Amino acid sequence: MGKAILVPVDFSDVTGLVLAEAAKLGKALGSLIYLIHATAPVIPPDYGELGVGYDYDGFQDSAEELQAELGKLGGGLSAKGLEVSTIVFHGRPVDVIVREAERLDPELVVLGSHGHGAWHRFLGGSVRQGVLRKVTCPVLIVPSKMAVVAATIIHGAAQRPLSPGVNPDHSLAF
Repeated sequence: MGKAILVPVDFSDVTGLVLAEAAKLGKALGSLIYLIHATAPVIPPDYGELGVGYDYDGFQDSAEELQAELGKLGGGLSAKGLEVSTIVFHGRPVDVIVREAERLDPELVVLGSHGHGAWHRFLGGSVRQGVLRKVTCPVLIVPSKMAVVAATIIHGAAQRPLSPGVNPDHSLAF
């Protein structure tokens, strides 16, 4: 494979930051961006493995909606001049990310971190930790705290009075 950056997204509040970092790196390295999303169906344990009562139609509708949303994110990167491929996979996020990292052999995986505490990791584990333990390429972790810092800076700037001679019609682009 050529130069590639694998970017798993979960449509959370950190997704925009992950995409921004991936875009910067993709442009600098001339890499193809692979946007992926992993979703696992919620199946009650008494149904066995995809057993009685499983709603295949609802599951398909959900996958199509997720693919459309992922396509929108990819379109935003494409508009910035990046080559992007998007796909929704079914499976546990860690398993999907590791499998795709092995298949694509990317230069880098760009992954968001939600900053959940130890209790969350104890209950369900951490995708970040699972990926870091299992992939063999470098992984860039984009912390959710970046969103809080950016929001604080923007909020603080909005609260400050304009300096004399500053035109209020000119805005900053982040």
